[in-house]
Amino acid sequence: MSAARRTGGEPSVAKPCEVRYDSRMQRRAHRTLFRSNVAVAGIALSAALSVGCASTSPGATTAANVVDVPTPPEGGGTATPSRALPLPPGAGKWLRDEPAAQALAHDGKLPLVIDFRADWCAACHELDKTFHDAAVERELGRFALLTVDATNDDDPVVKRLIERYHVVGLPTVIVLDSVGHEVHRVQDFVAVKDFLPLVTAVR
Repeated sequence: MSAARRTGGEPSVAKPCEVRYDSRMQRRAHRTLFRSNVAVAGIALSAALSVGCASTSPGATTAANVVDVPTPPEGGGTATPSRALPLPPGAGKWLRDEPAAQALAHDGKLPLVIDFRADWCAACHELDKTFHDAAVERELGRFALLTVDATNDDDPVVKRLIERYHVVGLPTVIVLDSVGHEVHRVQDFVAVKDFLPLVTAVR
């Protein structure tokens, strides 16, 4: 006899969250599966929480921290970001060969500064004061550095570089990040207080 006929009312309709079982065996199987899913979810949540706590606990080190957390240099002064890998030979030294500078930046995963200058350029000589500042030199120690002497702009190598980097006047200082994207371009004298934050933020 159906449930409607036994009770004398309307046919029984399952509620939206109600599960109807045909046997005790089905009820027991569903309960076991539910408990198993809850247990698995609990283990996953505990693991996630433990990882989160470990990453935020004092002294914890992550890959991001290795790159982004500044390490104060000995004797004080401006902090220089640490690297996961040691700096390759040639980093922080001004080169005059563009392919060599590009290879150093590419192979060492370094950002790159390119300084276009000329002997007759007064602002270029003023820029030397910025480049030779102690804090700037420390920061540029993790860069590949290239100086392009454009005094003789009839030199085919100079012409090629001027065209390649779209240089329209001197001085021009181009800053590229470690994947080769141009992030800053300076086309005049820039003081230490303005130049240092630019290169400090480059990775």
